[in-house]
Amino acid sequence: MLERISYIRAVGLLHDVNAAKFKLKKANFIYADNGRGKSTLASIFRSYSQSNPALIVNRKTLGSTDEQKVELHFSNGNKTVFDKTAWDSKHTEMLVFDLDFVEQNVYSGGQVTPGQRQNLLNFAIGNSAVTAQSELDTAINYLSISSKKIKALTDKLSGIHSGQTLTSFIKLKKIGNIDEVIKLTNIRITAAEKNLVIQNKLLPQHIELPSLNIDNLFLILNTSLEGIDLKAEERVKQHIAEHGGGSIENWLSQGAAFIKNDNCPYCEQSLDGLTLVTAYRTYFNKGYKDLVKSVSLLTTGIETRLGEHIIEKIKAAHQVAQSVYQSWLEYIAIQETSLDLTKITISLNQLKLLLLSLASNKINNPLDKVGSDKELLQCRALWTDVIDAIIDCNSVISEKNAAINLYKRNLASENLQLLKGDLLTQQMVKKRYEQPALDLITEYSAEKVIEKAATGVKDVKKAALNVIMIVTLNKYESAINNLLVKFGANFTIKEVKFNYLGGGAPRSEYAIEMRGQNISLSGGNPDFRSSLSEGDKRTLAFAFFIAVLQNDDQLSKKIVVVDDPMCSLDLNRKSNTVTILKEICVSCKQLIILAHDVYFIKKLRDEFSGKNPIDTLLLKLQHANGSFSEIDNIDIDVACESKYFKHHRIVNEFIIGNAHNSAEVAKAIRPMLEGYLHSRFPNHIAKDLMFGKIIGAIQSAHAGSPLNYAISLIPELNGINTYVGKFHHDTNPGADAETIVDTELRSFANRAMTLMYKGG
Repeated sequence: MLERISYIRAVGLLHDVNAAKFKLKKANFIYADNGRGKSTLASIFRSYSQSNPALIVNRKTLGSTDEQKVELHFSNGNKTVFDKTAWDSKHTEMLVFDLDFVEQNVYSGGQVTPGQRQNLLNFAIGNSAVTAQSELDTAINYLSISSKKIKALTDKLSGIHSGQTLTSFIKLKKIGNIDEVIKLTNIRITAAEKNLVIQNKLLPQHIELPSLNIDNLFLILNTSLEGIDLKAEERVKQHIAEHGGGSIENWLSQGAAFIKNDNCPYCEQSLDGLTLVTAYRTYFNKGYKDLVKSVSLLTTGIETRLGEHIIEKIKAAHQVAQSVYQSWLEYIAIQETSLDLTKITISLNQLKLLLLSLASNKINNPLDKVGSDKELLQCRALWTDVIDAIIDCNSVISEKNAAINLYKRNLASENLQLLKGDLLTQQMVKKRYEQPALDLITEYSAEKVIEKAATGVKDVKKAALNVIMIVTLNKYESAINNLLVKFGANFTIKEVKFNYLGGGAPRSEYAIEMRGQNISLSGGNPDFRSSLSEGDKRTLAFAFFIAVLQNDDQLSKKIVVVDDPMCSLDLNRKSNTVTILKEICVSCKQLIILAHDVYFIKKLRDEFSGKNPIDTLLLKLQHANGSFSEIDNIDIDVACESKYFKHHRIVNEFIIGNAHNSAEVAKAIRPMLEGYLHSRFPNHIAKDLMFGKIIGAIQSAHAGSPLNYAISLIPELNGINTYVGKFHHDTNPGADAETIVDTELRSFANRAMTLMYKGG
């Protein structure tokens, strides 16, 4: 329990307050006029309750150079000190209802904000959910740590997977030999971009096969003529020359064609045995001539068909094909065409040498058969080797050309945009499976597992807290409405619940119903600002506060501070407020009420000292030197008495011997008698009548008027009025200079008291 507000320095009007002599009790009522530091004292209590130094620091006494300090003494010798910037300890828990509570938890500026609803929920669930809230906060903290790590990793990865979501990036499948795949895709893209050029690009041509008819060649070599005189030509030419040459040879040739049956076509003589005629037959024989001609061409023909130029031609054709293939390598992977040029060269040379040898032999022996079957087979084999080597090469060329044609057909159907998309994917795959992405994703994936687990724990803890909040808020809705009924409010709350809108901490949600209509808490029509009076709004806030206290099973361990529990205009709610505060006082450890309504303080004192009395201390904040404030006792009865009772008390205390200022007593006798007569004859003496006119009204009262009962008092009233009138400015401008004799004053005081007690 708070036992003493020992000392306050440099906090607002509480500049140098020493109140250690006042020991607080179970119930403590502190009165203060407006502007005397009541709210400042409430803020000191709130600063202590929330361990919030700013509430004191921000109320530094204007112009003061003193360091701020507050000393509070609690039970069992415990002391708490605020020194300069902080509280050094905290003992008994304190719950404070003040303007800060209203603005932080309920409303401000005529509206109810999400932040206020969040604060209200935190205040409402209080200790009932301390463990659950703590566990949820811990779970949220773990989740936050994990989420921050994931955010940091995500930021590091963002520059790597740009253009693709992180989830998709992580899920990319690994591609083997990715660099080669990317290279090939780039080639395909380049080709697709050059499709028209590639479609018109030349293909390698087959190597032309060399021509050689070995069988025809051997036909010449194998040709032989019988009965041919090899010296006939020499003999005939000699004969022609002997006859002058010229056209005789032609004549002899034509004539030889007419020789039949060895008889001369000219003279029919037998030609048999004539050597010259036989020579004619050989010389002018067509077969012989043809053979001689063919044989003479053998060497040239062999050189033409099997010379070095043939090898060079084959080699050149192969090189052209290779060159064309080289130009295709940037688009399609094809191997070089192989040609066994060595074998071709050897076979051709061997074949040429063999044939030249046979030709030479034939030339020398034209009428003989030259070239055996074995030699024919050998030549055929050598030629086959040459042809087969070229055919093999051409077959490869055909295969490769087919591959190129397939490539061209496929190229014609390529989708350039899809290819570019494939390239981007492949490039992403490359980044995905190389550093730094590889390590970052490993770390990210591991942290995601941790985050998932932390999310699960948070959800479980959140669900547990939700159950507590649902149960708690259901109780509060009923409790708050019961309080509003007791306070005479013409509105109720409903649908008290909570939500997590905004993604942050939970906040309360409720609706206000007035005359069957829902009141909007923020804007709308009708709205909270204009529909509820200031008294209604403060009543709602106070109902929230009290409902929480009523449902707090730890209230007996807490100090409750209430600063102005109701609006000064809501006098109709005073009685119920007093009753409820007494109930709270019974349940809590200690109650401290601060108010600027002295009559409310008196009503509290009267209620708390009545049935089932509670030990009570009454204090006030009053004016002190330097226009500051100090704490002192207050006589609540004196503070609350009417003018009549005040004047009666002053006169009576003077009579019985209590010290009083004589001038004050002299001035009190006349208004005391005025009050007496007003109360004795209500509605018969006008409220604004002064003492002399009241006496006149009694003197002139008509028959049957109640004032007639006071006619006997007129002489005494006039006598007293003559004396006391000297001390009032309305009858004596020099009233302040009048001399007062205490014995004379006491005599008139007794006469006035006797008149009132005795009546007339």
